[in-house]
Amino acid sequence: MRPAQPRRALAMRRTLNTFRSDTLGVVIIGRTEGERLAGCLASVRAVPNRVYVDSGSTDSSVAFARRDSVRVVELSQPPHSTAARARNAGLAQLLNDVPGLGFVQMVDGDCDVQAGSMESGLRTLHAESKLVLVFGRTRERNPDLSIYKALCDDEWNVPIRDATDIGGNASLTHIFLSAPPAPRTLSSAIDPTWTADTAIRSPRKVPACGRT
Repeated sequence: MRPAQPRRALAMRRTLNTFRSDTLGVVIIGRTEGERLAGCLASVRAVPNRVYVDSGSTDSSVAFARRDSVRVVELSQPPHSTAARARNAGLAQLLNDVPGLGFVQMVDGDCDVQAGSMESGLRTLHAESKLVLVFGRTRERNPDLSIYKALCDDEWNVPIRDATDIGGNASLTHIFLSAPPAPRTLSSAIDPTWTADTAIRSPRKVPACGRT
């Protein structure tokens, strides 16, 4: 663990204390992410309600999560070994553990949640009643290592605006949590068509909005 992590977690915990602990949770999904998962877990350690969904890892991912006191859901191997299936399973477990949950941060196990991003998202969701969800820009850790990483980093550089669909790393409101689950065959649980359909079903009657 990097020396700065304890200070960062303490500062994040102080900020998140402004929200009741039973209103915020995190669902982390992954498969054989190794040290990347360890970094992801550390970045959300201040959140009291955390679920990690593992889709058949062949490394120590499950042990990493359990050592970090995270609830673990282990899924069987394919068919339907998709991000949608994992996110649905994680959300179901989280809502079972904390029935009154109001907000959930979804994050892939190979990603770190940047300091301040969840706090900013929660403040925005509280302040703007028409928002269903918020998300920030995903960045490559080392875009200079390959043209593939550089292209991904550039593709994720979306404008700061309302959006009609998003990727998987996002903060969801309680309105979104009551929506029908994503079809498990989708490669991502926040598929554009499903996102739009969910927004139509929402009592807020607005497109699924995202802001960085």
